Amino acid sequence: MKKRPVVIKVGGSLLTLKALIRELDEFLDHVGTHQVVLLTGGGLAVKSLRNMKGKARLPEEQAHWQCIRLMSDLTRSLCEQLPNSVAVSTWDEVEAAWKSDRYPCFMVESFLRTDEENKNHLPHTWDVSSDSIAAHLAAKYKANLILLKACELPARQVKAETLVKKGIVDAWFPQAVKKVKRWEVRNLPGGTAPEIALDLSSIAGRGRSRRKPRRVPR
Repeated sequence: MKKRPVVIKVGGSLLTLKALIRELDEFLDHVGTHQVVLLTGGGLAVKSLRNMKGKARLPEEQAHWQCIRLMSDLTRSLCEQLPNSVAVSTWDEVEAAWKSDRYPCFMVESFLRTDEENKNHLPHTWDVSSDSIAAHLAAKYKANLILLKACELPARQVKAETLVKKGIVDAWFPQAVKKVKRWEVRNLPGGTAPEIALDLSSIAGRGRSRRKPRRVPR
């Protein structure tokens, strides 16, 4: 049976991890498929935007798109650091990256702008963060999903709604992830908590069955 691709969202808080690139590269070696799609959260930049007070505070819709631009900037920054990766903004470019044995780093704004034409597009509120955006992308292209976090995770399998209550994922995530067949939330080994697999099923293979992209000059 053909394996589904995997959307991997790298939490914004992990972007300050000194060993991020090494840890991420090792993690990708164990995912079980070379067909991965990477994107990042917004990190401290989005938190600062959300915490703006008074007259300087942006309307939710304007803040929504500003946060998406910040996500894209950080995804591009990750792409510039991760060996053998390439920035993409369409699924055709994702598949082209796989064919050339590169890691596609997905810039989400163009995808979300086009998705506005659909009835089930994501709402423009603070209920939606990069968690739901990653889930929405995975659902759209029938991919599995891994959320990489830098926080303490439950030691047992829990529902998406429980993760919302614990502040681990955004409020819209239970809706966004409904059409994702398999998903999990994990820590990188070098993150703030031990590596913990969660949720409906484990989708990260433990062997090195993934065809590792060849290193090419950047």
